[in-house]
Amino acid sequence: MFKFKKASIFSASAINFKNKNRTPQQKIIIPAFLSLIALAVCLLPKSAQANVVILSGDATTSATLRPTRTATAAFTPLPTETSSPVPSMTPTAVSTASIQITYQPAGTALPNFAGPLQIDADGSLNLVQVAQWGLGTVLQAQFTQGGSHIVAASQYGWMDYDLTQNQPVWNAFPEPIHFETMNIDPSEKYICFSAQQDYIFAETIHVCLDTRTRKIVEGIDSSLWNQGTTIFRDYQKTVRVLSPDGRHAFSWEYADDQGGSVEKPRIVELEFAFPVSRQPSAFRETGDDLYVQYLDRVAPEGCEIDFFGYCGNSFESLILVPYKTKYLPDSTEIGVLFRMEILPTAVDYGILKLYDTNFGNTLLSLGTFDDPIVDFDFSPDGKHLLSVFYSGAIQVYDLESHAQLFHAWDFNAPYSKLVSVDEGSMLLVRDLAGYIKLLRATDGALINRYPTSIYALSPVEPLLALGYENGTIQIIDLSSGKTTQSFQAHNARIYGLTFSADGRTLVSSSKDCTVKSWNVQTGAYLHIFSSIWVKPYDEVDTPSRIFARNLTAVAGTNQLLSYGSWGTIVSWNIETGSTQYVVYSQPEEEFTDQFTFDPHFPTTIWAVPQENSFYIDFLRRDITDGSITGVYTAKVEDIIGCSSATATTPDGNFSFAAGYDRFQGEICVIDNRSHALAARFIPPVDIENLQLYSPVKFILSPDGETLFVLNRGGAVFVYRNLN
Repeated sequence: MFKFKKASIFSASAINFKNKNRTPQQKIIIPAFLSLIALAVCLLPKSAQANVVILSGDATTSATLRPTRTATAAFTPLPTETSSPVPSMTPTAVSTASIQITYQPAGTALPNFAGPLQIDADGSLNLVQVAQWGLGTVLQAQFTQGGSHIVAASQYGWMDYDLTQNQPVWNAFPEPIHFETMNIDPSEKYICFSAQQDYIFAETIHVCLDTRTRKIVEGIDSSLWNQGTTIFRDYQKTVRVLSPDGRHAFSWEYADDQGGSVEKPRIVELEFAFPVSRQPSAFRETGDDLYVQYLDRVAPEGCEIDFFGYCGNSFESLILVPYKTKYLPDSTEIGVLFRMEILPTAVDYGILKLYDTNFGNTLLSLGTFDDPIVDFDFSPDGKHLLSVFYSGAIQVYDLESHAQLFHAWDFNAPYSKLVSVDEGSMLLVRDLAGYIKLLRATDGALINRYPTSIYALSPVEPLLALGYENGTIQIIDLSSGKTTQSFQAHNARIYGLTFSADGRTLVSSSKDCTVKSWNVQTGAYLHIFSSIWVKPYDEVDTPSRIFARNLTAVAGTNQLLSYGSWGTIVSWNIETGSTQYVVYSQPEEEFTDQFTFDPHFPTTIWAVPQENSFYIDFLRRDITDGSITGVYTAKVEDIIGCSSATATTPDGNFSFAAGYDRFQGEICVIDNRSHALAARFIPPVDIENLQLYSPVKFILSPDGETLFVLNRGGAVFVYRNLN
C-alpha cells in the first residue's frame, strides 16, 4: 500500500538540519545524554527501521482514512415484541427531513429585548442569559433498574427516555458538572455523578441529586448501585474483573512477543479465567479495527508525500486497549469498550466488542473511528444493548436478533464553529464529529443537519455550499432549504470551498490534488488551477504537489488565496487558474519553544484584507504580491488576558474577545472608545474543567441585540439585554 523510501540516521553527537538558509558549520549540538534519549525514543523494530519517509500511492484515487460515518437521527420508541426487527448492528442513517427539533432546557422562543448593549457606570454588563441551545456532549448513559427507561447525561444535565413513549424529559443541573461515572439508585430516586480529580491522592468529586427535585443531596453512597461495570482508570493492566456469578474473571495485558511491525507493533492479550477445573483461556485480539494507523489520526502532508520524520516510531500504529467492561447478568458474555491508551483524545477512538466468556469468541463489534462509541450498557434482563456514539446518537439493539429497537439524537459532539447566516436568521454550527447544523436564530430549532464539516457561504445571496468526503458538492438555497445543485466535483474528499466575491463562481480543492472552479447557477465545470510542486525536505528527493486546504477569494481583486501543505501560500487568478505568486515556508527546528527532531512548518495564517495583508506565524506579507512588509506587533489597545476581538457591536463601541491565562474561560468586553476592558463575564461552565468547556466562538446578531456564545461542551448560550 505504501512505499518506504529512506531512513535518516542520528549521530551520537549532533543532528544536522540541511536548511537552505543554514551553513554547513551551523549544527545543533545535543549533549550526550539527550542523544541517548533520542536514540532510545526513536529505536525501531527491525521491520520498521526504514519507515520514516512514506510516499503516497496513486494520488488521483480516493483513499478512505477511516470507515464511513453512519449515524442516526430522530427519536423512536422501543417497539413491542411483535415489531419487525431490522437486522443491522450499524447505526442507521436517517433522512434529515425526519430530524426533530432539539429539546431546549431553557425554552424555545427568546424573550423581548430592551435595546442595545449597555455598560453601567460601575463597569457591570447588562446582559442576561435567556437560553441554552444544545444539551451538550453525552458522557454516560444507563438503563434504569426496571429497564424501561434510559438515562443519558452530559455536563449540563440528564435526559430521561421512557422507552414506551415519544417524549423524553430533560433535567438540568444546578450548574455544569464534568463527571466520569454515573450511578442510578435502584429505586430511581437519586442519581449520582463522580470524577477522580487527582489520581495521585485519590481525590474525587461526588455529586448526588434527587431525580424529582433536581436538588443536590448530601450523604449518598452510590458505590454499590452499578455492579458488574468496571472502568480501568489509567488503563491499569493489573485489574481482574469478576463476573456476577463469580465463575469468570477478565483481565488484559500486552502479549510478551510483540509483532514488531509498523501496522501492528503491539498486541493486546485478553484472558478469561475459569474455575479450577479449567485452565484460563487467553487469546490475542488482533482485529484491524483496534489499530489506529498514522493516517487515521494525522492528515497526509501532500499529494506525493504522506508524511516525513526522523523518528520512525512516530509512524507506528497505536492500539486500543480495554477501558470499560461489563458482564451480562448471566455472566455468559462481556462487553469491552476499547479506547486509546496514550492519546489525550482517547474518546475519538472507541470500539465496543462483545465476547463469549466461555471461549473468547467475538460476537459483535460496534463503532468506527468516524463515529466512535462513548459508552454502553446492558439492560437488566440481558436482552438489549445500549450504545452511545460520539456524534450524540443513542441506540438500543436486541442482542439476539441484532435489530435496532430505539434511537435518539438529542445530544451532539463538541462544537468548534459558529457563524451567522442568511442575514442573521440562522446559525451555522459545526461539531468535531464532522457535522454541520443549521439552527433557527429566534428559538434554536434544528432546521437541518449535514454529514460534513466543509462549507462556504455566498457573499451575495443566501447560498450554502457543502463539500463531502466522496468528492461531491451540494449547493443549498437557505431561503427555501432546497438543493439547487449537486454534482461530482472530485474523486476524493473535499478540503476547501470558497465563493468568488461576485458569488458567480465556486472554487473547490480536494485530496485528489486538484483545485477547480464551477458555475454556481448551473454547476458546470469552468477550469482547473495550476498545480504547485514543493520539495519540502532536503532529505527527501521526491517533490510533491501541495494540498490546498484553505481557500479565500480576496474581495475587489481577481485573487484566490490558498494556504496549503508545508506552509505554502499560493495566489491564483480566480478567473483563469494561473499562478500569480507562491510563498514557500522554511521548516523550523523549534516547535512550541522547544527543540524538535522533526521539522515543523508554519501552522498559523490569517488574512486582514482591510490592511491588504496576511500573516504567516506573525510575519506580515502584502496580499498583492506576497512580499514581506513587517511583523505583527501588538496594538496599544491590546489587553493582556484578552485575545483579539471576534465580535463588535454595530455602532463600533464595544467588542468581545475570548479570555486566556488569568481570564481563561471568560469573555472580555472591550470599550473601543477608551481601549479599556469594560467588563468580563463567564458563560455556564464547569470551573474545574475550563479547558474542556471554555467559549470557542461568539457572534452578535446583525442588530447587535443578541450575543451567541459557542461552548466546547456542545451548547450555544444566548444573551440579551433585558433592562
